[in-house]
Amino acid sequence: MVTAFRPFSNGCDIPYKLQRTLLAPASHWFAKSFTGDMIQEDGKLEIRLHDTSPEAFENFLYRLFCKEVPNPEYEIDLAARQAFAVLLWLFADSHFLASTKNAAIVQLLHTLDTQHSILEIVQKAFECSPPGSPLRRIMLRDVVARL
Repeated sequence: MVTAFRPFSNGCDIPYKLQRTLLAPASHWFAKSFTGDMIQEDGKLEIRLHDTSPEAFENFLYRLFCKEVPNPEYEIDLAARQAFAVLLWLFADSHFLASTKNAAIVQLLHTLDTQHSILEIVQKAFECSPPGSPLRRIMLRDVVARL
């Protein structure tokens, strides 16, 4: 059993109890996390996910369990769906989750078919993604299309 902690907006950490057998195959980042300094003296394993938004981590877990990206279409507006897709992509990129990155890009493209990107979301994508990333290219293409 693994306890993954992700920060909550009030500064407290929220624990999630997860199976190693579920996380390890998801990416080599998680598999590598299960060795070395992550294991405590009492044999418990803890992973701290800093710089992870609550929404991105919970949507990653949904994808891990259900094998699909949650479709928040019925719950939130297009701007929120764009933000969701960008945050999920950023989480997947930092944890080497290729299929989750692809699924997040598909969802982002779907929202961009209906509404142009929101400036704050473009800024987040550029601040947090590596140069030349598919996320940056898509966001830039959408901004240029508006001009």
